[in-house]
Amino acid sequence: MPVAQRMLVVWVFGRPMILAALNPKVVVTTAGLEVTNYFFRHWILFKAVSSIESTDEVVVRLVDGRRLKVAAGSWSLVGRMRGNPAQRAMREQISAAMEKAKEDGGNVEVSIPAVSTLVVLESLAYLHLK
Repeated sequence: MPVAQRMLVVWVFGRPMILAALNPKVVVTTAGLEVTNYFFRHWILFKAVSSIESTDEVVVRLVDGRRLKVAAGSWSLVGRMRGNPAQRAMREQISAAMEKAKEDGGNVEVSIPAVSTLVVLESLAYLHLK
């Protein structure tokens, strides 16, 4: 296989993985949490959250019993050696914001972020060009 074809294959299959890996985040607002994991975005009002767990990863436990793992607060060897400071800081920030916004209504909305849509469209375009 020529170098140009190899580079195209790496770009087509590597780029979606990089985009997905760079996408996870947690936005803490006064109303709730916006948790963007690798392929889905969750909007969670604080009333829907029963607790925040942080050990090697951050988990949002919802009132209805579901558990939402936060990819932005996932496990790392360096974090574990230091006592997971990023996970603890994330839990404390979320808990502090929850205390301020206890009287809001609660629900969970799930959507697909634009990056995930881009990954799917690029994959379909590549398969169509074959």
